Amino acid sequence: MDSAIVKATLQAVVLSATSNILAQVISAYRTNTTPQFDLKPILQFVVYTILNTPPNFLWQQWLEEAYPSSKPSPDAHSQSSAPQTAVEKDSGQGLTTEDVKIKAMQAKEKAKEKSQGINWHSAAMKFMLDQTVGALANTVMFIAGIGMLKGHNGSQIFGAIQNDFVPIWLAGCKLWPAVSVLSFTVIPADQRILFGNIVGVAWGIYLSLMAAG
Repeated sequence: MDSAIVKATLQAVVLSATSNILAQVISAYRTNTTPQFDLKPILQFVVYTILNTPPNFLWQQWLEEAYPSSKPSPDAHSQSSAPQTAVEKDSGQGLTTEDVKIKAMQAKEKAKEKSQGINWHSAAMKFMLDQTVGALANTVMFIAGIGMLKGHNGSQIFGAIQNDFVPIWLAGCKLWPAVSVLSFTVIPADQRILFGNIVGVAWGIYLSLMAAG
């Protein structure tokens, strides 16, 4: 598995476990009892996060590839093609494969620097797709995934989707649109998963309380 996906998954696991523990503390406070720190729901959330993070990482990666954040300048092609030609030339002059890769990466970074700011059309497309396809899919996956981890059968999971989908989706509408706007206009592409996971601690507390209910 890609190291970036592994790193993002590990970060998400830590934050997911943290949000569930905090949810148990809040639940105990509400009922004026001592937190027992039930390990079962923590493990359920951790396992779900391990399964859920890679496809979400790939989803965000696809969004960025399909709709790049930066709009290339008119001379971006010429700026990037010239270093590439030099790299190809170097590959025939005794440089190692690693040296050629490093030069190619440097050329790519220089090309990225030649931009005209935010591509607002791309940002709007990513926002729309993330808040429709992404949000709907993640809501269903959460309800179904946690249900399966709890050992529920198909009819129970379907009933949970019918009962919980709208409340969870509406609650998400109060948080994730604003997060997406920041993510697609301010946060670098390689930091979006971490940013989402940090914000997701509060969201995870809400979901933990919903799952416990």
